[in-house]
Amino acid sequence: MGHKGPVYRIKWSPFSSDIFLSCSADWSVRVWKQGHIDPIITCTSVFSPVLDVGWSPTRATLFVCARESCIELWDLAGSQIDPIMSMDAPPGVKFTAAAFARNAECLIVGNSIGQVTVYQLKGLRRPDDASQDKALQKVISAAMDTGNDRGDHE
Repeated sequence: MGHKGPVYRIKWSPFSSDIFLSCSADWSVRVWKQGHIDPIITCTSVFSPVLDVGWSPTRATLFVCARESCIELWDLAGSQIDPIMSMDAPPGVKFTAAAFARNAECLIVGNSIGQVTVYQLKGLRRPDDASQDKALQKVISAAMDTGNDRGDHE
């Protein structure tokens, strides 16, 4: 089953050509595998629309999402239930956009009052590029094996 509200962003994985993310007003980020009707993984933490989502350019299982109320970092290899980091928006401000820098350990975040802020990320080692597709495929396969995949295919 797809989202239960408007979809705001869809992003293909930079490491796996058949995996993509979507985010929605229904408070969720969903991980999809091309050829499957249902999402493979659904990530929901707080009751707030998800306005933007983006994959890390260096870690295949890491993504960021911009909720109105917070910015979250998720590592699918670690947990599909809780983000590894969450940062609340300042009072009266909504986060609207988020992206990883391509060549630096940074996260760029936009908000409802027109500000763009760059955050330095620490402790994220750059893994071997050759292993990245395998790492994401391992997470996807494990999720499908635990019953998250309902077997619906196009």
